Amino acid sequence: MPEEKQPKPWGGGDHLYPLLLAGAVGAWLWWRNRQPLPTSSNTTMSGRVCIVTGANAGIGKATATALAQRGARVVLACRSPTKCAAACEDIRRRVPGAALDALSLDLSSVESIRGFVETFHKTGLPLHVLVNNAGKPGTIRGMEQSMVVNHLGPFLLTHLLLPDLRKASAAAAAPASAIGHGDREQSPENVPGTGPSSRIVNVGSRLEKRGNLWAAAVSDGGGDTAVPPGTRWFQPPPRKKHDAFGLYGSSKLCNMLFTFELDRRLEAARSGGRRLVTANIVTPGIVNTKLGDGTVSPWVAWAGAPLKAALMRTADKGAETVVWAATSPEIEEIGGGKFFGDKNEVPCSDASRDEDLARQLWEATEQAVGLEESERVV
Repeated sequence: MPEEKQPKPWGGGDHLYPLLLAGAVGAWLWWRNRQPLPTSSNTTMSGRVCIVTGANAGIGKATATALAQRGARVVLACRSPTKCAAACEDIRRRVPGAALDALSLDLSSVESIRGFVETFHKTGLPLHVLVNNAGKPGTIRGMEQSMVVNHLGPFLLTHLLLPDLRKASAAAAAPASAIGHGDREQSPENVPGTGPSSRIVNVGSRLEKRGNLWAAAVSDGGGDTAVPPGTRWFQPPPRKKHDAFGLYGSSKLCNMLFTFELDRRLEAARSGGRRLVTANIVTPGIVNTKLGDGTVSPWVAWAGAPLKAALMRTADKGAETVVWAATSPEIEEIGGGKFFGDKNEVPCSDASRDEDLARQLWEATEQAVGLEESERVV
């Protein structure tokens, strides 16, 4: 009888090669995710004021740090005053002499957003850059929480701060006497000059392609897919349609629609003059942050932490394109209404470019956040 082949012990060549390959791939990914992107410029931000939401950790903190390194005065807008103060201390250790302000902001609360803007105005500071970074999954007060924090809150905050962004950009190009100090109703788009534009940078995600505004989708059959008024756009879907990534993706789709519609309106408002404010949206890539930890059990988050650290980008690398969009002179030539990844324009979903859907979403959001007529500045 032919002699039977004995199975090779674990560790033999047939088993070892896949392990070595996996280890090599993992090591390469770890190295790649820590390499900085090509640097196009290290634009000084001296004399410019930036607000960064969700700046106490992750991409927001990394963005605030990078802006401070370029000389900007950075307002860290965070829900937790304690965590915000700790982030300021940490940034000052990395950037001695950094000009930082810590202000409380809860994007799930209309009262907190309005209070934040009022407090910011009392500082007397101009505003040149707004980075809408904060994000969170979940549900709150009958509305899907990622919609509230990722879309509704930033929509209201941006509207309330847009006059400040316009005014600061106009002031950079012309004497204050030519703008009309304190006159928020005067449109400064016709003020001559070539100063840098103010920037709105929204942090998005490629998961927007998973988004499905189920309650707002136009349907021939009507029913629960007919376009509803007001806040029903932002309620959680029926449980049978629940999908954590899909819900988060839907909020990111709203970010895309909002950004593109905002930039179209900013373009239309300039009446042939210079462009004062640009609005763009950025994907930071797959970044090792704590954003999704609340969606899994603590032991899964703990067990997966080493894998996340090895395979995902660092927050510093994730923030690079955000900072580029907020500071680079290239944006003056590229313009607004773009979706960037790794400092280049990247494809987005067809739904995100749907202008009719964007206008409907805009009107529904105005209702949901209680935007007053005088605050509808675009």
